[in-house]
Amino acid sequence: MSQFQIRVYNKVQGNWDNSIYRVGSDLEISEPDAILVRSEKLKDMPLSDKLLAIARAGAGTDNIPIGACSNKGIAVFNTPGANANAVKELVIWAIISASRNAIPALNWMKKILDSTLEFDSKKKLIEAEKKQFQGNEIAGKTVLVIGLGAIGTLVAESLAKLGMNVWGYDPYLKDSQKEHLTKSMCLIEDLEKGIVHADFITIHTELTKETTGLLTYELLQRAKRTCIIINFARAEIIDQTALMYRFEEKSIACYISDFIHPNNNFSLLNAFYLPHLGASTVESEENCASMAIAQLRDFLENGNITNSKNFPNFSKDWDSRNRLLITNKNIPGQIAAISELITQAGLNIIGMANSSKETIAYNIIDLDLALPESLLQQISTLPEILKVRSIIR
Repeated sequence: MSQFQIRVYNKVQGNWDNSIYRVGSDLEISEPDAILVRSEKLKDMPLSDKLLAIARAGAGTDNIPIGACSNKGIAVFNTPGANANAVKELVIWAIISASRNAIPALNWMKKILDSTLEFDSKKKLIEAEKKQFQGNEIAGKTVLVIGLGAIGTLVAESLAKLGMNVWGYDPYLKDSQKEHLTKSMCLIEDLEKGIVHADFITIHTELTKETTGLLTYELLQRAKRTCIIINFARAEIIDQTALMYRFEEKSIACYISDFIHPNNNFSLLNAFYLPHLGASTVESEENCASMAIAQLRDFLENGNITNSKNFPNFSKDWDSRNRLLITNKNIPGQIAAISELITQAGLNIIGMANSSKETIAYNIIDLDLALPESLLQQISTLPEILKVRSIIR
């Protein structure tokens, strides 16, 4: 039976927790086979040759060095959709709160209620001054949803049910994904057109090289002066200097974000920041952790891949008790070289599946007999091989 170690980062305690996931005998965790992580930054962490996978309990993976992992044949997993409902609920709260001026109204009320005025005086003052917080209803307003992954899609569906005109923008959306979108959403290909007409903009795309600074000064110039921007994705998706400049010009009505940025002006009255609460619910954290663990187990025990950021997503039913798993650079000739070594070792391939994603190719090969260690070493020395392992069911 194969043996694996998993080391888990405990964010509450701020250290690595030596919890052990065992398949077989107990092992010390010095060089883990897999790592589970939530928000801890792993960019500077050395990647051992033994490490097989990193699973992020959440959707964003900008805290993981994906390029370096790919170069060493390490699979990186995330958990898209596991925290989608939590973020969706907070986004809806933010949109309604901004539209109704609820946050400044709450802050103003606390000052009045904490004052030394008599109760009747407080009541009269509240009634006399409440008009300053008069807001708007969201029904009938146009909202632009940027990014239509698991979270963006849920947000779009919910806002449509609340009577909003929903426009969706996602240039990376596949045709198969479009089929699952709400029929009441209007998909657009021109981001500027969406910004010009939007009463609300809510951002739900991942932070990548392509999306960094996606909302530029020029695009923000096209927004309505009454526009409300909600950012529960990442601060860097908006040009923060341009955003603050437009805000100070009173060209944007309100900004609510789950992230701070060094270029933010925190004294602006209608700019509000939450302490990264989007996915911070008991249910969301449990869902993300459970999903990450299930994906890691399936990868470690079966070699199957689900929700990987750098490996192809595919799986294979077992055809025998002996399975060979090979990660190699995605260049021609690799399967032939591997098959030749297997044949020379006197083994028979019972079933085989392979797939690729960008620079990575991945192979699942079921054999009639267990692999000798010498064959594993031979395969690992092939020039384009990144990772080789075998498991026995």
